[in-house]
Amino acid sequence: MKIKKIAIETTKKGYPAHWEQGGGYTNTGVATIIAGKNGEPKKPIYVRARGHLANGKHALIPLEIGDYIIEADHYRKNFYISVMKIVDIEEHNEKTLGNSIENLTVAEYDEKYPPFGDLGETVSQGVNGYPIKKLPNGNYVMAKGRDEIWGYTIYPEVEKIEMYATLEPFANFNKGEWDNKDIERVLSAWEVDDLESIKDIDDEIYNLCRAILAAEEKATCYHCRSPHYIAE
Repeated sequence: MKIKKIAIETTKKGYPAHWEQGGGYTNTGVATIIAGKNGEPKKPIYVRARGHLANGKHALIPLEIGDYIIEADHYRKNFYISVMKIVDIEEHNEKTLGNSIENLTVAEYDEKYPPFGDLGETVSQGVNGYPIKKLPNGNYVMAKGRDEIWGYTIYPEVEKIEMYATLEPFANFNKGEWDNKDIERVLSAWEVDDLESIKDIDDEIYNLCRAILAAEEKATCYHCRSPHYIAE
């Protein structure tokens, strides 16, 4: 595995966060679990109780550098599991389209704005691939087609804070083997109830193993509807 960067959530107060999510289907399943710096479960900002919950997003967990993100997926319980450590969190201010502010008929658009074909290059694609271009006043327009009554939609340009976490590989399970021998020792000892053989293992590895088991359980939890690894 290589270092990778993922998009994460930004809370209303501007803090970084990520969702515990996932669940199982008949023969497959995926799960994302978040653990603290010592592998411990973290207290969520929010636990979803409404809407589409089955195999969806279940608990929004605050993130810090040093936390762990565990991802598991399987086919017929043949697992691939990655344990990744957060080594950096970045905040970017990016420009994007805000909520639509106006819907115009073809005639209304023609009265207020230059011809769509004269606006230059398409800057992005909207719903159903409709082209979006920038207007002289700084807003954007999406053209739905001159054969439709509501031919154009106007959007403002807004600044949005996007956050990203950089993840460094910590452990990996593939084809039945762990590349981290301490994790492998703990999980094997738990399986045969041989706690004496792992007395030298530190709490961080113990807790991470608990998080790994939670990821496996969540990925095999049929139509999972609730969190599996959070602090109460």
